[in-house]
Amino acid sequence: MKRTLNFVLAALIVAVMCAAAVTPAFAAEPDKSQPIAYAVYGTPEIDGEIDAVWDNAKPRRISKTFVTNGPDPDNPTNGTSAVFRALWDEKYLYLLVEVTDSTIGDETWELTTVGAGNLWMRNSVSFTFSPNYSRVETGAQVEPAFWYILSCRAIGGGEYVKNDGTANFNQVPRDTFKNFRTKITDTGYLIEAAVDLSQRYADIKMTYDTCIGFDIYINDNIAGISNTRDVGLCWCDTMSYKNDALKGTIQLVSVDNSTDTEPETTPAPETTPAPETTPAPETTPAPETSKQDVTTKAPETSKAPETTKVPETTKATAETNAPETTAATGEKKGGCGSSAVCAVAVIAVIGSAFVLRKH
Repeated sequence: MKRTLNFVLAALIVAVMCAAAVTPAFAAEPDKSQPIAYAVYGTPEIDGEIDAVWDNAKPRRISKTFVTNGPDPDNPTNGTSAVFRALWDEKYLYLLVEVTDSTIGDETWELTTVGAGNLWMRNSVSFTFSPNYSRVETGAQVEPAFWYILSCRAIGGGEYVKNDGTANFNQVPRDTFKNFRTKITDTGYLIEAAVDLSQRYADIKMTYDTCIGFDIYINDNIAGISNTRDVGLCWCDTMSYKNDALKGTIQLVSVDNSTDTEPETTPAPETTPAPETTPAPETTPAPETSKQDVTTKAPETSKAPETTKVPETTKATAETNAPETTAATGEKKGGCGSSAVCAVAVIAVIGSAFVLRKH
């Protein structure tokens, strides 16, 4: 009888251990088919100034060219270039975008000459996210993926008002992205933003190794050349705004130990004709499809959750301390806990065999 009971107990232990071993961890393995950026733990103040904590995050070049209507064939991007950096804490994903652009218009040109849905025709930055890190091929944005645009002169920090330089294509809660600042610089402009992904995807885990689908577009209008986008740059793929599988990855880490292996700027394609201007909307619902280049077709609007209030961002310095948890690096992979569990299972089997032999 004792031998039978011991055998049953050992079998239960092994079953539990094996079940735990095959349970996937929340942290996904980064998709290496698209670019990967590492967000370092730290909390900047969102004020349009580059705090010292940003020095801990490596810049990633936004260098893939998809539109070139510049006046000089020998300089198809008209000198426009951009980089972004990423930080994170338990509440926000932080982004700092620095754009080199010598042809920025005044507030009237940038904010009032087109409607919110056509801000891509002016100097602006488009952001697209898959907070659930879906890598499924999609032909339109599928919730919780979302896409929005911020003008180089966008007005952040509050609720939407007409001509504030923001376009919210999926009608996500304003608290998702309203905490941002823009600044015109000597060489172009910058955008500093805190993104609360939990407003769109309540199951997001802002913790080490979490992966987030992401891509970013730079829209450059050369005033006097045309009334539309003259230069377009992206980080990953021109269709990523509606295809989750084509987005890049932002992985949350403690220290970015990655090496700079990003490719050089891709050759510019042939000049893209300027699309027709779409009438400016009064608010920012997802715009109807306009006759424009194929890379910027507005996605279908998906239902967004109710808005919750975002707390004020606290200031940190470069010495920001990470929470007490297992540190990850830019080289660490997610979902690696199963090896230890399997080891425990093997020990349990050996122990059970010993008990059986003894009795």
